[in-house]
Amino acid sequence: MERRQLTHEIASEELPAFALGALDAEDSAGMAEHLAECPFCREDLRQLDDVLGLLGTVVPQEAPSPGLRDRVLARVAAEAGVTRTADRPALRLLPRWAQAVLATAAALVLVLTGAVAMLLYGQWQIRRELDALRAEQGEIASILAQPAWWAPVTAEAGQGQPVVGRLYLQEGDTGVLVIDGLAPLVPGQVYQVWLIRADNTRVSAGVFTVDASQRATLIVTAPGTWTAYQGMGITIEPGPAGSPGPTGPRVAGCSLADWQSGGL
Repeated sequence: MERRQLTHEIASEELPAFALGALDAEDSAGMAEHLAECPFCREDLRQLDDVLGLLGTVVPQEAPSPGLRDRVLARVAAEAGVTRTADRPALRLLPRWAQAVLATAAALVLVLTGAVAMLLYGQWQIRRELDALRAEQGEIASILAQPAWWAPVTAEAGQGQPVVGRLYLQEGDTGVLVIDGLAPLVPGQVYQVWLIRADNTRVSAGVFTVDASQRATLIVTAPGTWTAYQGMGITIEPGPAGSPGPTGPRVAGCSLADWQSGGL
């Protein structure tokens, strides 16, 4: 059987199970191969290992009193009716109360360990999301600080104010769309960005929603380079992922003709 090829997105979802040793042999081997080639997943695994390593330190470690072991063994022996001698272990079979206590304790340890693991895993996910958000904000700030080109995003007739945002582009394939004037949508709908080629075919460049103040900011990446496109449009589509092609009304857009001719 041919081994499946892991992407960074799929591997990220399975890394916690790999770190805990919960993957089967075939999936573990596939993950190991992916890790050898993906520095991003290796860094994620390193951070996850750091979090899991905290499990052993969550509960303070206390040293038992010197006579605790002898007292426990003596009580168990007495309950079981076994005489302890130097050559005969006192514990042959645990009494029912001891078995019940040990079973309950073991179950409690498993529950607490699982709860702590989930808590730490949640913290790890939050840290990853914060790191990704900081990286995205840094990229947005870099583009807005020195864009190679920008154009106003104008609303379609009857959509309210004439200008609802700006599109900022850098050389290559990355830009930032800043929206300031599109109305919030009803639940189950999203705005979808379309890049328009010279033959009028549309390529999705992402979806977004606006906040109560009618604002949104998102990074837009063009497949290829911006010179392959003549315009950008925004339509209303079903959420949360949008549509393969435009199905809803166009609400705004801009031309990339000035980009083709050297910028504004």
